[in-house]
Amino acid sequence: DEFLINAEEKDIDYLLSLEPERFLCNWYRTCGLEVSAEDYKNTWEQTSGKSFRGHMFGHYMSALSQAYKAEKDEGLKTQLLDKIKECVSGIIKCQNAYAERFPDRAGFAAPFGEYRLNQLDNVDTGDEEWNTPEEGNPSIYVPWYNLHKVAAGLIDVYKNVRDDEIGENALQGVCDFTDYVYKCRVSKYSEEQKKKMLSTEYGGMAEALYELYNITGKGEYKICADGFIENDLFEKLASGKDVLSGLHANTTIPKLIGVLKKYTVLTQNEDYYSLLTDDEKADLETCYNAAVNFFDIVVDGHSFVTGGNSVSEHFRTANTISAFYQNPETHETCNEYNVLKLARELFKLTKDKKYADYYENTFINAILASQNPETGDMPYFQPMGAGYSKVFNKTRVWCCTGTGTENFTKLGDSIYFKDDDSIFVNMYFSSDMKDEEKNIEIKTE
Repeated sequence: DEFLINAEEKDIDYLLSLEPERFLCNWYRTCGLEVSAEDYKNTWEQTSGKSFRGHMFGHYMSALSQAYKAEKDEGLKTQLLDKIKECVSGIIKCQNAYAERFPDRAGFAAPFGEYRLNQLDNVDTGDEEWNTPEEGNPSIYVPWYNLHKVAAGLIDVYKNVRDDEIGENALQGVCDFTDYVYKCRVSKYSEEQKKKMLSTEYGGMAEALYELYNITGKGEYKICADGFIENDLFEKLASGKDVLSGLHANTTIPKLIGVLKKYTVLTQNEDYYSLLTDDEKADLETCYNAAVNFFDIVVDGHSFVTGGNSVSEHFRTANTISAFYQNPETHETCNEYNVLKLARELFKLTKDKKYADYYENTFINAILASQNPETGDMPYFQPMGAGYSKVFNKTRVWCCTGTGTENFTKLGDSIYFKDDDSIFVNMYFSSDMKDEEKNIEIKTE
């Protein structure tokens, strides 16, 4: 499909135009290393002022690795791999430098200091060298959200770049970081500290950490993931209650992706699952029911016909979204990226066509519509009201720029699915699928 090919090419051009060293400059500064490049000023990755720095860098690694895995042109693969190596090597260099300065906090490295995490945890170590606003920058809004993107990026590099040593290096980097999260954060949290941490936006930390546990089998990583689970919210959703009104949509959606990942990883680990008590198994069913009900609640009561949701980033009272259609900040693109992740995983578990139907509708109307095909720029919101225009941009590196770079490097990941007995064709685009094991080839034109 020429439209999809163009979208992917525009995205790859953008990825190759970015410089890892400009993202890493804040990492170097935090870890006491010489800064070798200027940051991306006037963006969400900027050094000073209110910032989400780190978020785009994580998405960047995920998108690079996805593009690398899908690319068939050897020249482009080499260019993408070179960028990936710069990213991962830079992070590991920062981890090593930080560990030399603070051996008891080895594994930490970020584009901001631990000061900001200490604020969330109500911790004062008395160690002025690392506990200062200059290193931590308290205007970093949501540090765990940013750190999740980086952890997910490293995991994606490991999964998608298995034919190069840098994949194993990425896994080691995210394991070292998670060891820090366990030792210095989650294992020390009181209930009050955990509650405060969970009151901020922390992205898909649970999803990433359960996946890391799935990869490594290391029990401490499951404990870390459990630390980012909000049982009160999930129990309400599992019982069928619509408690979404007023909630920040893109804070909430990744929580349900995380709780579904918990269900999937732990129920499919037969050795682990066989040792659970009936109560523990019932808890996992609650996780599953919360994700299923949440999807239905969002789609049935909080979404436009396009599949997009939210008004000014928030859910509103159920079945009232049409009253806000003239608001210019409807249909946040990040949300659709995340609801599609949830729909994809629910389809894999259930094979229920409603998830495939939702995916196709939203993919066409929300994802393919979220890129300017001439420039590759992406929007934050997609206004539903007559007379409003999409504002396309990629220089500000909004949250939806980060997810957008991933959207157009994984365009084929949900067209075909297969299990032991069946092959599912879920979207009709010009494409082909080969199953060498079953000696089957499918072409769609």
